[in-house]
Amino acid sequence: MKKLIATFILLGLCQLTSAQNVYIPDSIFKSLLLKELTVDSNNDGIGDMDADENNDGEIDQVEATKIQFLIFSGLFSDLTGIDKFVNLKKIKFPYCKVSNLNLTNYEKLESISIIFNQTKNIELNSLPALVELIDLGSAGFLETLKLTNLPKLIQINAKLIINYCYVDNLPALTLLKINQGHRCKFKNLEKLEYIQSPLIDMSLSIINLPKLKYYPIYDRLSDTLLLINSPLNSINTLNIDLRKIKYVHISGLNNITEIGIENSNIENLKCENLSKVISLTSSASKIQKLSVNNLPLINILDVAQSEINELNMDSLPSLTQLDCSYNSIKSLNASTSPLLTELKCQFNLLSDIKLDSNSNILEFNCSNNLLTNPNLFSIKHINNFDCSNNLLTVLNFHQNKNLKKLNCSYNPLIHLNTDSLINLAELVCISTHLKELSTNNLKSLSLIYVSHNDSLSIVTLDSLPKLSSVYCFGKTQLNIRNINYLISLYKEDGVLLIDNSLISTSIWDTAADSTQYIKISPGVLLRNLNKLILTNFPNKKKLYLAAPLLQFNVMDTLVLTADIGFTEIECRNLLLKDIVFESKRL
Repeated sequence: MKKLIATFILLGLCQLTSAQNVYIPDSIFKSLLLKELTVDSNNDGIGDMDADENNDGEIDQVEATKIQFLIFSGLFSDLTGIDKFVNLKKIKFPYCKVSNLNLTNYEKLESISIIFNQTKNIELNSLPALVELIDLGSAGFLETLKLTNLPKLIQINAKLIINYCYVDNLPALTLLKINQGHRCKFKNLEKLEYIQSPLIDMSLSIINLPKLKYYPIYDRLSDTLLLINSPLNSINTLNIDLRKIKYVHISGLNNITEIGIENSNIENLKCENLSKVISLTSSASKIQKLSVNNLPLINILDVAQSEINELNMDSLPSLTQLDCSYNSIKSLNASTSPLLTELKCQFNLLSDIKLDSNSNILEFNCSNNLLTNPNLFSIKHINNFDCSNNLLTVLNFHQNKNLKKLNCSYNPLIHLNTDSLINLAELVCISTHLKELSTNNLKSLSLIYVSHNDSLSIVTLDSLPKLSSVYCFGKTQLNIRNINYLISLYKEDGVLLIDNSLISTSIWDTAADSTQYIKISPGVLLRNLNKLILTNFPNKKKLYLAAPLLQFNVMDTLVLTADIGFTEIECRNLLLKDIVFESKRL
């Protein structure tokens, strides 16, 4: 009887021991656990011990529960038994042949890394601690990727080709990268990145993305991109970098606020019914046809350096900045955008531009066009105006008292009225047909560039208290009177008259007594003058003129009037032919 009881006890112990061992049918997987450094005991990313703590050739459930970090490297194909490692926090298994990976109900699992595997189907469910799923991209092609109930998962770093992808109840997920996909459902994404994705076509359906905020779109295989009626209806920023696509239609994405297009070959861009878009920018694109309709909040439109020949602004009432420069636009009606403050339309083919309701424009550049008579009457508050290189003959600024910078160069101008420009600080007037130029009221003028105006015989700058820089090249005689703040004076050819001016310390070398000695500084460039006239310096005793400073090549005549006041004159290397003093030759 005792022998029978002992036998039962022994059998019971054997059965109990067998029941405690983890069943692992894959011999390669089991061998890795028993004989290789698969356990990372200190979480440094390197395996430092095997899983068989008692060295009995088996993995029992007690040993399995002690392990938190596992690293495998082997061509096993079956993970049966991994479910007994219930306290796992990190698992990494590269180079395996597991075709179906199913991990469910691991309370502590935080990280899964799958590198260069042959896995075809991945299903992860109810992993409350999982934060990252990394290196999936090396798996290449997946038949299915199903992720559910992963409340802490933030990022899936995977550049994959996926036949079917299902993402549900991942409230923390913000980034998912996919190369290509056929059917995808994402409900809680905030940031979705597709690399070389076909996006929305017959092969990929992206629906119901109430939290999506960011979506950069990269190269595609087809030549058409349609983003219509809210498959991405919660995007805030839409960036498009496409080199193959030629037609883009964006409509009904009600939460988009910004659209950016760069380095693309898009020829036809249509944006409509985008109720929250505030900015549309495109640089270095090949857009030929642009349609923007019903964008009620857009305030920035930048389509510079494209190939657009027509721009309709009828439905852009909130626009404040427009840059359509470097295109082929022939006419422009900006009056339908009354809030415009900045308009850049230079380098087009414009012959007509309407600004009837644009009283808020502050900066206006219409240079290098075919304009003959831009109506400036309505843009009363303009500060900067560049109309150079057009066909303008007359410019009147009766209503533009706030103008501070004006460039009217390279126009066949015969009349320029500056009488009302009391705030003008910079005037650039090169190569016009002007016969006269009045500067009497330009008391705020600090810089004037008036050169190569062959019909303009004389320009007089008199009593302009803020004038500091003067540039005058060509035959026009330049008269400077009562100017005490000059820093730079450049005069080439023709006649220069200086009357009681150039006496600031910035122009004259005052190393000696400034009341006795005058020396023109390198800030003055005078070249090929026919005549230099100096008058009204009663308090100066010595005048010094020398070629290294003044850069004279030839100056025929130096004229000093009776009230000049100099008792000593020194001239060097000037190639002077005459010096005249009170009509007498010295």
